[in-house]
Order: sequence, then C-alpha cells, then structure tokens
Amino acid sequence: MNRSWNSLAFSVASLLLGAEPSPAASPDGGFLFTSAPRYKPWAWTRGGARFPDGSTVWRAERGKVEPLVPSLASSSDPFVSFDGKKVLVSGHVPGSQRRQIWEIILDGGQVRQMTSGDADCVRPLYLPDRRIAYTRLEAGGPSIEVAGDGVSPERITFTPDRLITADILDDGRILFEIARTPGDGIHREIWTVLPDGSGAALLVADQGRSWCEPVRSADGTILFLDRQRWVNSFDPQSENVKRVAGFPGLVFGPPASLTKDRSLVSMQLSGRIHAELYYWDGRSAIRADLRRPAGAWAVQPTALTGRPRPKDYPASLLPNRKEAVVLFHAAATREQRPAAASVRALTWEPSAGVRPLGVLPLQTDGSFYAVVDSDRPLRFQFLDSSGRTIGEQESWIWLRPGEQRTCVGCHASTKLAPSNRVPLALKSGRPSRFREGQGPIGESETLP
Repeated sequence: MNRSWNSLAFSVASLLLGAEPSPAASPDGGFLFTSAPRYKPWAWTRGGARFPDGSTVWRAERGKVEPLVPSLASSSDPFVSFDGKKVLVSGHVPGSQRRQIWEIILDGGQVRQMTSGDADCVRPLYLPDRRIAYTRLEAGGPSIEVAGDGVSPERITFTPDRLITADILDDGRILFEIARTPGDGIHREIWTVLPDGSGAALLVADQGRSWCEPVRSADGTILFLDRQRWVNSFDPQSENVKRVAGFPGLVFGPPASLTKDRSLVSMQLSGRIHAELYYWDGRSAIRADLRRPAGAWAVQPTALTGRPRPKDYPASLLPNRKEAVVLFHAAATREQRPAAASVRALTWEPSAGVRPLGVLPLQTDGSFYAVVDSDRPLRFQFLDSSGRTIGEQESWIWLRPGEQRTCVGCHASTKLAPSNRVPLALKSGRPSRFREGQGPIGESETLP
C-alpha cells in the first residue's frame, strides 16, 4: 500500500484554532478510501471485526467518487500494486459473509477472486514475485498466508498471539502487527517476517504505549502511530525511534502521500462521531469533500500510485525436513547470566495451552545449540540451578523446516555482530535435543 510520506512537516494551525475548514474536492491525483457505518480498528486484537456492519472501498479520481468494486457487498483494505495498475481488497459478494481477497484491474475494472475457504481473509499485500500475502482469520486464531496462481496457499506464521498484516518493506520482508495479552492489557508489537515464514523477529514494541498501524516510508524508515495522536518513525539501521508529526484529533492510520507536498489523513476531531479525511499541504488542513453515505467513517486512504518493487527474497527452507536448528550466543541478559544454569523450551497447543518441551543445560558462556520442531510456537525460559525461572521470552517465535536461527542475546541489537569468539555450545559439533525436565512453568505462561 503506497501510504508513505514525502514530507512530514505538517502544520495543524487551522484545526488548533478551532475553525472548521471548508471542504475541498479531490485533487487530480487519485486515491482510494474505505467508508463504513462503524469502524473498530482495535477489534482484531480480541478476535472481533473491524467493520462489523460492512464497508465499501471508494475510488476518488478526476472529480468523481464511486465504489471501486460495485459487485462486492462489502470491501475494505485496499492495497495498490507496485506498478499502480491493480488493487487488492478484502470483501465478500452478496449472499456470503466470508471475506476473501479480490484483485481489481484499474483500467477496465475486471475483478477476480484470489482466495477461498470458510475463514475471512483480510489485509492483502502484493509480494515482489507476483504472489500475495494476507491474514486468514481461522477459528483457532489468525495466521499469515502466502498464495499465488497455481500454488496452494501456504501458512507462514505459527503463534497463538493475534496478528494482522500491515505492509511490505523495500527489502522484501512482510511487516505485521502482533497483539499479546499478558494479563495487564493488550500489548501491540511490530514484527517482520520473510515471505517463506523464516526470520520472524520483533522490530519494535510499544513498551507500554500504543504503537500501531506500521507502514513503509519512501526513505526506508517505518512509520507508525503512537496513541493515535502522533506519527513516529523507526529507522531499521540505527534502531532509533523519533516523533515526526502530531495531530489535534485521533488519527486512524498514517497519512497517504498524494503529491510531493500534499497528503491525506483519516482523523476524528473532538466532538465528531466519525473520522473524516483531511488534506494536508504543510500549512493547513482541509476537510475532503467526498460524497459517501451520510454518517459513515472514512478511513484507509491509499494513493493510486505505484512504488518501487521490493527485493525478491529467495526461499532458503528445506520442505522435507521437520526440524530446525537454533543457536543462542547468550541465552539470558547480562544480569541473569551468572545464575542461569539451564534453558526450558515451551510450546503452545490449542487443546493443551502452554506445554514444556524439555530442558537443556546452558554452557558457562550462556550459549546453547539445539534442534527443535519446525512450524510450532516456541519460547524459552531461563532457569537457575534449582529449576526456578529467572528470565523468559515474552513473545512466541517459530522456525520453518530446515531454518537455522541465531540469536546474539536478549535485548541485544540485531545490527551488531556478536563478539569474535566461538560459543561453547558449538564446540560439541552437533546440536542437542531438549529433554524432559522438572519444575512448574509458572503462572505467567498461561494464555487466555
């Protein structure tokens, strides 16, 4: 979805003064947006519907505002192809309540169905190799799938936490959100994963805030919302987060760049029941004059322009294998390491919940090298010599068949190489297997 900004120096003067700006017609640069009687952007974090009463994707171009896909009874989540000629949406036809992914040719309006099944499919993305990725909302929990012409859909995520696709980065990684419920509310985290499902990694966590709705930016950074009032940027190279813009109302998704100095943002001002679209030109905000059903939300602004095709990351998995290998250089924080004696692997199963897989002794440098089953949730606890938990991962990870995964240490930067030494766990030459161990997994390991 081309929702990047070319300029982030926005002024909110006209809105801060309390004046209601006169509505403006759509500019020559076309865009898409979604309207809905009700919009619940956080509903997916608890398994609910974001558009409980249906929705419609509209096309605003050359002074006209009309439904993008009149044949669909409901549509949402527009994503424009890299060449700007096609659009993916999530929607359903009359007589059906299951949302599937549909592709629309902008020049001609041809529509074709891309997915099928008994579960809703939402938030589609184009991949650089002409496949698509999307979130499938199964009864047992959501997952990200990848599909293409003549290829069966492949599940690429394996976590019990709720998740939803967001965007694709220039380096080919899929950007997505995870919502965890550790007991003190919902924690939203921003993750990335390669199109084959390998390399899943936490990119940036909310740390008690509400960091959400991530998108790629034209300069290579990642933009996301902070408490729906500010837009922050995350630089993957420096791993720095900084605030780049603030708004006087609640913002629903980062703005969509229409031209070099004009963007479109979905914002709900104080006293308003719904969010509306506003043009930003760096000096003022003007409410967009969009003829849509009265009393409807206007969200998901998306520019009808292409973007550079991301890099195509070749798959590196071994499908015939059922296992993967993980190497931790330092399996606990520096403070925990002197007391850490072993590591316990945990998994999660729909029928049993959290279940221990076994325990493995840690080397004196805190390293371990192990074989684990692929395509299942995985998390590690670090134990002292009495078998008590002294540290643990908060998020689930997974490894794909044949994947070889290395971790340089808890809270260590992913951009820094580990110290120039061979971990003691590697000197044995072969990875170990977790064996059954004693000790409770702890109350913090249960899931709702």
